[in-house]
Amino acid sequence: MGQPNRADIDTAATTSALTELNTAGQTMSDGWRAASAQLTGLIGQLGKGPLGAAFMAGYQQEAAATSSMVDHCCQTPGRFANAGNRGVNDYGAANDRSKAGFDAVK
Repeated sequence: MGQPNRADIDTAATTSALTELNTAGQTMSDGWRAASAQLTGLIGQLGKGPLGAAFMAGYQQEAAATSSMVDHCCQTPGRFANAGNRGVNDYGAANDRSKAGFDAVK
């Protein structure tokens, strides 16, 4: 490890870090799901009077866009972790193929 012009992956440490990333993303998603449910419950209490109705007219579209973006952001750590795990698996498979090639010429 640490040699120039080499790429070495500590697969156990990388897999552990990717598991932590995935867990953090899941925790974030769970928190957002709870917060979003609370916000959705409060929406029914808004917009009853003329000022509230005017507020809700501008609020709904922005709230939906924000919610969509937060949903997307909550999925990102899991997508990164999945991509990282595929990379670790590909690295291991390539290592195994290379070793088999060298073993074949011994």
